[in-house]
Amino acid sequence: MAEEYVNFLCGHAVPKAMSLSEIQQATKSDPTLQQLAKMIRSEQWNEKAASQQDDGVDQVQLKSFSQIKDELTVNSDTNVILRGNRIVIPTSLQHRLLTKVIKELLRRRSSYERKCGSQELRRRSCK
Repeated sequence: MAEEYVNFLCGHAVPKAMSLSEIQQATKSDPTLQQLAKMIRSEQWNEKAASQQDDGVDQVQLKSFSQIKDELTVNSDTNVILRGNRIVIPTSLQHRLLTKVIKELLRRRSSYERKCGSQELRRRSCK
């Protein structure tokens, strides 16, 4: 039952800016997330487990993940890491996702300002 829920989350928590397969590929090629997945599966969060890594593993990131270890899960079908009901976005995709989010916020803001600005002009002209 728990695995079905994790599978459901993986299918429905994907940001619109990217696909699940992109997240899978980026997770697979991220040495830090691969080490993190091993640590989650083995439930070994001590210093010895963290020191047994490949090149390219970000120790600072691993340490920060260890502080929320009880919230982390690895989906066995996709090997995507989740924190609660949210997907952990690999570092290589974070810039792209943030760029899209910022563009969307700016688009909404300018749309709101145009709408509110025209309403303000109407109110002023009606006085």
